Amino acid sequence: MRLMLSLHAASALRGVSLRGVSLRGATTRRATTRRVEFFDTTLRDGEQGARRTFTPRSKASIAARLEREVGVDVIDAGMIGTQTSPHDLEGVRRIVRATDRARLNVLAYGARREID
Repeated sequence: MRLMLSLHAASALRGVSLRGVSLRGATTRRATTRRVEFFDTTLRDGEQGARRTFTPRSKASIAARLEREVGVDVIDAGMIGTQTSPHDLEGVRRIVRATDRARLNVLAYGARREID
C-alpha cells in the first residue's frame, strides 16, 4: 500500500494505525505482513505556491528531516534535465547527499535529447 503525504500530513499520522496496518512499520494480520509506504511530495508540491521556493540547502535539510524524523520511504525530489534550472539540479544533488535510507523519486523530461 502506498500513501502519498505532505510533511504536515505525515507528521500528523505518525504512529497511527489503519485497520491492522501500522504507519511505523509492518504488523501481522491474518498471517500476512502489510506495510504502508510513505511517499512524500513536500519538496516538489511545496514549491507550487506563489513566491514559494526552496534553496538547494533547505531542500537537503528538509529531506534529511523527512527521512530521520518522519521516516518517509520515498521522497519526491523534483525534476532534472536540460529544461530545468541549475538551481533545481543542485537541489537534487544535495538531497542525494543528505539522505541514506529513503528512495528518491526524480522526474525527468522524456524528450530524446534528455535520454541520449
